[in-house]
Amino acid sequence: MDFEKYRGTEVEKTKAELEALGFDVKIEENFVHGDNFPEKLVVDVKILDDNHVKIVAGAFKFLTSKNGDFMRLFKKRKKQSVSLDMEKIPCHIGFICDGNGRWATKRGLPRFEGHKAGVEALKKVIKRCVELGVSVVSFYCFSTENFSRPKAEVDYLFGLFRSLEKHGDKFVENGIKFNLMGDRSLFPEDMQKILTDLEQKTKDCSKIVANFGLGYGGRREIVSAVNKLLESGEKQISEADFSKFLYTGGLPDPDLIVRASGEQRLSNFMLYQAAYSEFYFPKVHWPDFDEHVVDASIAEFQSRHRRFGKV
Repeated sequence: MDFEKYRGTEVEKTKAELEALGFDVKIEENFVHGDNFPEKLVVDVKILDDNHVKIVAGAFKFLTSKNGDFMRLFKKRKKQSVSLDMEKIPCHIGFICDGNGRWATKRGLPRFEGHKAGVEALKKVIKRCVELGVSVVSFYCFSTENFSRPKAEVDYLFGLFRSLEKHGDKFVENGIKFNLMGDRSLFPEDMQKILTDLEQKTKDCSKIVANFGLGYGGRREIVSAVNKLLESGEKQISEADFSKFLYTGGLPDPDLIVRASGEQRLSNFMLYQAAYSEFYFPKVHWPDFDEHVVDASIAEFQSRHRRFGKV
């Protein structure tokens, strides 16, 4: 019998088909879901012997048996905790929020579900960074290149960005200063107002600065800074002078840049500021980021020896 066809199908549908074939299906709940699959989707189906078939599904791992016997085959997978040196927490961490679409596609879900899950991941990451005392966190959410994506997807993302308006009080309550890192002129006027109002509402928050890279491109940022300098009439400038005209003007450069999904490139993110950043590329899609991934990223950072060109 070919069980491959069940991969990625709905659990209840698969259960019904197996029962129709004479299997008695047992389900055990509260297991950690398999990598890259959601709850209630079949990950794998394996024949154990003539009477037993093992089905692994999302948060459920269950065994089907023709004679009704049930065997517990799996132990709950625990996420390993790491020990951090609280004296060496990076001041500024940049996150490239990559993999929302792939996360959704591998689950048989529409891409917008990945973006929605990505918002929840962002909340977890900010919360953990506040707990650890990180001063600045930057998120690469929507690049200048992302405007070329299908209109339906862009419109959905714009809807998510507009929803920031509803979270203004939460930002203030948690001491999060919102900063737009990008070209606001690329967005519709109503969205520009929402972003500007949120910056104004949170300007006195001091626990953490959260840079949201929307309409962001590193090259565009550098060109913008050059044009501002030309307009100012400056004839000779220093690196410090130039930095003031970047979207992150007045903020420290990122100590650590973390890119989700394992891709090993910057993709036009903080090209000027990343001169001495450490890089980490966990093979985890952005929607799966949480406090454990943040801690693992910082632990990796703390294992590095930063020389800044010295011995």
